[in-house]
Parts: sequence; structure tokens; C-alpha cells
Amino acid sequence: MDTLTNSTTGTKSLRAASDAARRLLCEDLPPLTFFNELLKVLVDGELESIAGVWMAGPQQQMTLFADHGFTASGLLNDRRQSQSNQELLLKGWLTNSPILLELGSLTANAKQHHQCLLIPLFKGKQRLGVLQLLSSGIDWPDSKDLQASDAPSEEEEPQEPSPEQQYAFEIMESCQRSLERAEAALKSLDPGRFQPLFATFCSRLHQSLDPRVVGVTAVNETCTHLGCDRAWLFERSGNRWRLRQVSGQRKMRHSSPQVRQLKTLIRQVAPTGERFLFAGQELNLPESILKSLMAYVHESGVQSLVLEPLVVPDPVAPDPAGKPTGSKRKKRPVGLLVCEQFDDNLPPPGLLHRLSVWGEQIALAVQNAKVHSRLLLLPGMKFLSQVFEGIYASRLATTAAVVGILIAAIVGLCTVETDL
Repeated sequence: MDTLTNSTTGTKSLRAASDAARRLLCEDLPPLTFFNELLKVLVDGELESIAGVWMAGPQQQMTLFADHGFTASGLLNDRRQSQSNQELLLKGWLTNSPILLELGSLTANAKQHHQCLLIPLFKGKQRLGVLQLLSSGIDWPDSKDLQASDAPSEEEEPQEPSPEQQYAFEIMESCQRSLERAEAALKSLDPGRFQPLFATFCSRLHQSLDPRVVGVTAVNETCTHLGCDRAWLFERSGNRWRLRQVSGQRKMRHSSPQVRQLKTLIRQVAPTGERFLFAGQELNLPESILKSLMAYVHESGVQSLVLEPLVVPDPVAPDPAGKPTGSKRKKRPVGLLVCEQFDDNLPPPGLLHRLSVWGEQIALAVQNAKVHSRLLLLPGMKFLSQVFEGIYASRLATTAAVVGILIAAIVGLCTVETDL
């Protein structure tokens, strides 16, 4: 029973770490923050497990980069244990895939940690380090004892990977992609690069008050500067969502299956007022939302998409006491910006960090265009107001008589035949 419980716990930890690594990928965290969060999830619920990320150091030694339990356990304080651990890390460094080693009696911690999971870390083709997990109860086919011979048996037959192996491979892939995306995300968030680009975008976006021009500028600039493959702009009208513009298209088919399915998804997601992210994997969503999402993904062929609510920010002005004033009430979005990727199941590096301020400017432009359209109707409204004012004022009898005479004259001209 204990073995079964430990095995189940190990499976849950690896699965949770795989899901967390995928989620952290989209946040474009610095490497140290990424690995700290990943290790925290990896050993969560297992009091006897410890984990760490080791990077290549000087003199052929591995240096501890991220730690969750190694320092507190005292494993590295003993020279003999530290040397034994370096031998374990060397095996992980030389492999190209995750491996699980049975510790046997080589370490003083064998009573607590019976297994050592080693996941090599790459950045492209360059080896950078090893992720190490000391635990027990992980069900891993073909796991080998360190005291046994390292020579592979000729009679071994290839086996299907276990769930634990599959989760370990997913963790290795997510770590590699995180290291590769970190540099690109850092460049995209560099204020020296982003501020001039953002200023140019705002200048072009607010040049016109024509709703169509605003829509075209918003989606095209989003694709150009944020790296999206396709962008949609929807405008909210009451409880309905109206498609305003799609990048790269002059004519839009509002009745196409893609548009209908995307509107269905938006109607289900938009009431939350939160950003919605699909990064190429099924999420823990209500069945109705998941069904609409999968239908749209199948129809459009997108691998990832982001639905960003466009909310007009409140002007914040400090009061005499020095505290900012402004409504804390959650505002309804004026529109929705959809960013899609066809070639990658992750959003572009740095997209989620930049999309908030990007969306605020688009919301302002959409709102200004709507107000300007209403102002254009004021002359007609003014004429109607004067007519109603004359009817309901003290000149009611005179106005009614004049209107009646005009109506009678028009009817007479239309119905009475006159010989010329």
C-alpha cells in the first residue's frame, strides 16, 4: 500500500510540474524565477523530496542555481555526500533524455531518497545544466541501480514510455523553451526598444477618429509589432459583439463559420472580464467553453490564441492627502482584441506583458471613435428637438394648424387630377 501511494504521489508531482512548466512558459519569467516556481510545484506535498537546478561551473563542477531543499537538508555540507552527488549529476549531464537512477546505498540519505531523477537542460544544442529531484516512489520502467553495470542489455526490447517518463520529457522541453525564450522576452521588454515603438503606435492609432481606420490600424500594428500571426478586433454593442476588423483582410465575411464560432467563444468568455489564454493544450474549463474552443481551433487551425478585454482606463488624479482617487468598480470592456498564432503553440515572447498597455490605447481609440460618431448625429438631433419643442410648447395650436394645412396640400396635390 505504501509503494502504491508513493507511486501515485510521484506521478501527481511530475504531472503538476509539467502543467506548471507549461503555464510558466507563457509568463516569460527570468530563468531563476522560472526554476524556483517549477521546483516549488515539483516537490509540493512531498515532505521528503528535495530538488535543485545545477548549472555548469568551473573545474568540471556543477553549481547550484535554484534550490528547493538541498541547502536545508545538509546534503552538501558533507564532502563525501557532495562528491557522490556530483557523480550523479555527471550522469545526467552526459545523457540526452531524462533518466531515473536507483540510489542503492551510495548516499547517506538512502533511507529517505531512494531515487534520483535527472533531467538535462539545453538551450538549443548547448548543454547548460541538470534538473535533479531526489524522491521515492516514482514508477519508471528500466530504471537502473547505480551499482549495476551501465552496459545495456542486448535482450532489452523498446517499451512504451510510462506517464512519469512522458511528464519528465515535457518538463525538459518546457525548460529548454523557457531558456530559449528568456533572451527574446528580455529584448522585447527593454524600455529603450519598446518605448519608441509604443509611441509610434499610439501616434498612428490616434490620428483618425474614423472607426474603420482605427480598426485597421489596431490589428495591423498589433501583428507588426507584437509578432502575432493574425489579430481580430471586436466591438461591444450592448450584449452583442460586432466584428470590426481582421488583420490582412479588406472584406470580412461576418457569416463565415470561423467568425460565428469565435463569437460564440467570446460570448462565453467575455463576461468574466479577464484575459483568456489558450496555449496549445486543453484547460480546466467548463464543458461548454471547452467545446466552443475546440470547435474554433479545429475550424481555424490556430495553435494558440489570446483574448484581451479592451477596457478604457480611468484617469487617476491624486487627492490633497496624496492618495490616488478613481473608481475601483470593474468597468465593462468596450471591445476585445484577439491575437492568434498558427506556427507556435505559445504566444510570442513578451506578448502578455505588453498587451495590457497596448490594449488600453486601443480601448481609448475605439471609445473616442464611438463618441465622435455620435457627435456627427447632433445636427439631425437638434432639428428633431426643435420640432418637438414647437409641438409641446405654447404654440401647439398654431403648429398643429400649419402642419395640418401642409399635409392637406400635399395629399390634395397627389390625389386631385388637374387638366393642363
